[in-house]
Amino acid sequence: MSEAPDSTKPATGQAGKYSYSVNLGSHDSRLKGQPAASVVEGFYRRWLEGTSHLFEKLIEYNKAHVVELHAAGIVSASDASKLLETLQWMETKGIEGFQLDPALEDLAPNMEGIVVSRLGEVGGRLLTGRARGEVTNVAIRLLLRDKFLQLLDELNGLRAAVLTRAGDHVDTVMPGYTHAQHAQPTTLGHYLACVAEAFETDFSRLQDTYKRLNESFAESGIGQGTAYPIDRHRVAESLGFDGLVENTRYALLCWDRTIEVLAQVAILAVNINRFSDDLFYWCTYEFGMVELADEYSATSYIMPQKKNPYVLEELAVIPGRAIAAFSQDAVRWNRVSFGMATHIGGVKADPSRTVAEVCAAARMLTGVVETLSIDEDLMRDRAGAHFTQASELADTLVREKGLSFRTAHRIIGTVVRGALAAGKKPVEIDVRMIDEAAIAVTGNPINLAADVLRRALDPVEIVQARKVVGGTAPAAVEASLSNRAARLALDKEWLAARQAAVGASRQRLEEAVGALLR
Repeated sequence: MSEAPDSTKPATGQAGKYSYSVNLGSHDSRLKGQPAASVVEGFYRRWLEGTSHLFEKLIEYNKAHVVELHAAGIVSASDASKLLETLQWMETKGIEGFQLDPALEDLAPNMEGIVVSRLGEVGGRLLTGRARGEVTNVAIRLLLRDKFLQLLDELNGLRAAVLTRAGDHVDTVMPGYTHAQHAQPTTLGHYLACVAEAFETDFSRLQDTYKRLNESFAESGIGQGTAYPIDRHRVAESLGFDGLVENTRYALLCWDRTIEVLAQVAILAVNINRFSDDLFYWCTYEFGMVELADEYSATSYIMPQKKNPYVLEELAVIPGRAIAAFSQDAVRWNRVSFGMATHIGGVKADPSRTVAEVCAAARMLTGVVETLSIDEDLMRDRAGAHFTQASELADTLVREKGLSFRTAHRIIGTVVRGALAAGKKPVEIDVRMIDEAAIAVTGNPINLAADVLRRALDPVEIVQARKVVGGTAPAAVEASLSNRAARLALDKEWLAARQAAVGASRQRLEEAVGALLR
């Protein structure tokens, strides 16, 4: 056996890195001879590189496993102490302190190889009761949970920014659009309340997904469990999980839960783009209603006049990558049945990368919202510029004259056609034009009062009239924003509790490690 960790002189490799050469039973027992160089370079090296970012999470899981091995009476306090000392030494050095060996395949066996190179027979106890793939998969889940909680935090920040701007613009009248054409008058506050509710819905979906994400499949072996007296609940608690994926075979194969995460994150990414896509067009010269802050824009290296919305363009492509990650994972795991678990080939994709990318998207969009310049006067002018009042005019004929909506629709459509032909603006429509259109459609004039027509043509009057729950009237928007703010406060409390629970579990794990190292 090698010397104890505190007295071992580390071997030196490339650039002073710790190097090691061990056989873990993969190519010196059942198999004879080392893996082919082409396999090492063409497959295992890529596998190792694809898992290298899991170093800290592998340390965390290995610590929890060693603590459990001792608690279950499987390893002695002395051996547990040596294993934990080595893991702490590795943690201090960081992954950059080691010359990893791709012949050992991915990072998990490399880390086991380091432990074995330091401790010999004692180091060989590290994998007891576990499968190699399980070690990596638990590390992936731990990292995914961290990124997932970060995403929820960034999403709440985005929701808060949207609600703040919405509250500032409850009375800012603007045109509503359908098919990129003027539709009906609305307010910027009402539009942003829509965005806020969409993001609230995203949080709700992700919140529900977290229940299944944060259940432990650790210590399930290769699907059949283990005969060692390991307490899976105790390990789950030490890693901050809320419960277990109970059946050990499903624990091995519960990748549908990862697919669920990717699906919900992809939906969030789509909603982020749906919002940013509107901003993209609104900040064009032709719309001119908003302007991005300089720090969220870029210029051209050729055309000095350019102010390009690069951030919004990036937010438009992130959903595509998130959807691709979801679909690729779904297709990949479709070939892994419950009864005939097979190797899926290549390196498993790490979902935390996709979550981190959408997390960055939410953070960028928050900055865009907080610093966005808004031309309120132009929005008000545009609100009534291109017959957004038409449907209100039709409704007015229904209310005032008892016409069916279909007849009123035909009359106002005729009015708009005539106004466009005559080059008249909406505010120039008069009762005579209404009567002429009514005669053309029904054979009779309408005789609408002038003051009634004036109110029907006023975008401010139009938005204020829509007092239905969730409507554009300022009081309705304020009530909606109040509901969104109340829900955001509850969601922040929920998230803070989950973050605190994970943090507390890590603290307890370190205390358990410390107790064995005394």
